[in-house]
Amino acid sequence: MRVPENMINSENVINVISINLDKFEKYISTFSSYLSSEEKERADKFVFAHLKKRYIISHGFLRILIGKYLSLPPSEVDYAYNEFLKPLSKQNADLYFSMSHSHNVACYAFSFHHNIGIDIEYKNNDLEVKDLGPAIMTHNESLVFEKLNKIDKLQLFYKTWTIKEAFLKALGVGLSYPLSRIETTILPKDEFKVVKLYDIKEELEEWSFFSITSLPCYLGAVAIRKKETKINFINIRPSPEILLHLLKR
Repeated sequence: MRVPENMINSENVINVISINLDKFEKYISTFSSYLSSEEKERADKFVFAHLKKRYIISHGFLRILIGKYLSLPPSEVDYAYNEFLKPLSKQNADLYFSMSHSHNVACYAFSFHHNIGIDIEYKNNDLEVKDLGPAIMTHNESLVFEKLNKIDKLQLFYKTWTIKEAFLKALGVGLSYPLSRIETTILPKDEFKVVKLYDIKEELEEWSFFSITSLPCYLGAVAIRKKETKINFINIRPSPEILLHLLKR
């Protein structure tokens, strides 16, 4: 199986790719041509043009990346879905992937043989998180949260939010499970990870968690059901050459 340049084909490495969706807008007709009829119908339901464009580009790019892994044309990539509508590769069940997009950034994570989830969020510095924190936090997390100043509250809110959503995506249950039923280590001196999961039996020592802090104005997280794993983070900028390279099988 081939992977894009700078991507590492190894079970011990997570390839995490980010793109600025708006900068790929000139290629939107190409991305649209790769979508399934169902995806095109979903795109047409967006009221605002910029949201429709971002949907088309993010999902078209996902097809390009999966196609690169599986040596398939993007339009031939096919999905299966679990009971919570999490997309899976129909052509290779060993390829796990996850996508997240917020504002004009999309991130993708890939792994062979191991469940993986990614979440990225635009950090709105004006967001009032005082009343939002307890909605996504356990009692123990809230005790720490309430002692922080406004700036640290905002940082902790996004950090906790993204790691929990990434974890749920990796589990394949989406947002059907309350974030307040997942407990993390949130103190700065501790390794940031999920330490307790209420109601669902899961061997948490088998998991690895990573924060994404390299994108200005964004915070994110990756969760993977595998220990001793490293992240290979790649930002792809638009150009005809990169698209030709990605489409070359």
